[in-house]
Amino acid sequence: MKLQAYARITKMLFLFVYMPLVLISSLVQWVYTYIIPIQKGFIIPSHTATTLMAGIVDGTSLVIITYIAYYCARLLDRYKSGEAFSVYVLKLYTKIQRLVILWAIYNPIKNSLLDLLRTIHNPPGQRIIAFAFTSQDMYHILVVGLLIILSSVMQAACELKEEHDLTV
Repeated sequence: MKLQAYARITKMLFLFVYMPLVLISSLVQWVYTYIIPIQKGFIIPSHTATTLMAGIVDGTSLVIITYIAYYCARLLDRYKSGEAFSVYVLKLYTKIQRLVILWAIYNPIKNSLLDLLRTIHNPPGQRIIAFAFTSQDMYHILVVGLLIILSSVMQAACELKEEHDLTV
């Protein structure tokens, strides 16, 4: 019963706090960074393609986060209905885990690509390509590790539940 109450509260916070703050603010920032400067003519026409490529590179991260949010919402719906240890819940955990791994790997690559795209039109010797691994990336790896552990625990719980259902 507690799990259902927690899932209900978490889903409300997720829908009315997380989604507007993270997803909508990221989308607005993306539009102001990549689309509006092109429309207003702030960007040299020869740089438009580079700016659009940078928008795609940066937007891919937002798409991955949106999919993670979608699967988290579906997981919370399953918890609200009282379904905690099922094969479907395990599949949702696996999808979330894979997307978070993809996101954690993609972020350092994204930052390197954005540095290159920002400086590609600079004269030779002033272009930047750098691969940085920040403390935030370490945090992402920690979250991935916790998700892997959680998925393993959920898989063991689903196997125990299946075994219990067969013996009773």
